[in-house]
Amino acid sequence: MSEVEQAPWQKGLKMEAFPREFQLDMKEFIGQRTALFAYYAAFPEDKFSTEIATGSDSPRQELIHQIEHTYARAKALGTGNLPSYKYREEYPELQSLDGLDKKTLINYFGTLTKFFLDFYQKPEAVEKRVKIPFVTYPMSTKILLRKMKEHDILHLGMLVKMADVFGTPRPQAMKDIWG
Repeated sequence: MSEVEQAPWQKGLKMEAFPREFQLDMKEFIGQRTALFAYYAAFPEDKFSTEIATGSDSPRQELIHQIEHTYARAKALGTGNLPSYKYREEYPELQSLDGLDKKTLINYFGTLTKFFLDFYQKPEAVEKRVKIPFVTYPMSTKILLRKMKEHDILHLGMLVKMADVFGTPRPQAMKDIWG
């Protein structure tokens, strides 16, 4: 996917489709996800699995982790419960991510992102609550979305550092957020 192409999850997306309670957070979430997708798509294939330092994550490992994180939260939106942060123990189906190529991983991340966009357009999303570990009360979906944004911004920062170390130009969508 080139930078000028729209990811499939972005096609036909209208901010007014989201309940007012979510519109600002969704605008930021979409901007961050756009930057993440642009980065992963633009990162050179020959460096995609390369660590910037021994023992650090590669861009590929970053993407797999973000898929796992998003998958667990998508499941939690359906069940109302996030059982733990041990993604591969809770969801053995995630083991198959290790064997997937870059394009397939990016597409799967897009599918999960589309799930979030679809969910947050539903009126019932406003009232939904999710129980998560280490929090004694069910969390609103608005707070869950904000936690997703915080997680995304953390990984955007890590990806910016990787791009700098590898001498990879930052995609415009990342420059729009980070400069």
